[in-house]
Parts: sequence; structure tokens; C-alpha cells
Amino acid sequence: MGVFFQTKYSFQRHISKFRSDLGSRNVTLSEVINFYSDDNGDFVAMIGRSLNLRKPFNFWVDLASYQRLIISKEQAGIERALGSTYFARGINCLCRYFN
Repeated sequence: MGVFFQTKYSFQRHISKFRSDLGSRNVTLSEVINFYSDDNGDFVAMIGRSLNLRKPFNFWVDLASYQRLIISKEQAGIERALGSTYFARGINCLCRYFN
């Protein structure tokens, strides 16, 4: 897990730095999706580790449901990014992403 997850402020800096660097370099759709997916994956894994505690706790079902919601939002976000790119640029862009 990235060091940037230690505090809310460090995570905000991590995302802000990535976004500010977008204008100064040529970034592919794949790089952008992977950046956010990797961070989301770390977050989902953190929730998953807390679900593996030995003692059950009162809000275990709520936390498990939240983890599934985050996973589905991640998948919907990727679908939205690919779909908007398809309509903005055409099919050739998506073929490069998957190859």
C-alpha cells in the first residue's frame, strides 16, 4: 500500500500531483485508469483486511457491503472512462487500450 494512504492530506497531495502533471506530459488512457484503479485497489484491500479480523463486530455486514459498493463504483468508473473515450475519439483509441 502506498505511503500516501497514511493521512487524508498525503492522499490529497498524491492525487493533486498526478492531476497537475497531466498537462505537462502525454498520458495515455491506460495510465490514467491504472493510476486511479491502483489507488482504489489499495483502498478496497484495506477494507478487506479489516473484514478478516478474528472477532466479528457489529458493523461487519455494513463494511462488507461498502467494500462491494466501492468495487462496483470502480468498475462503473472504468466503463464510463472507456465509453466516453469511445464516443469522443472512436473505436481506435479503445483498441490501443486493450492491446
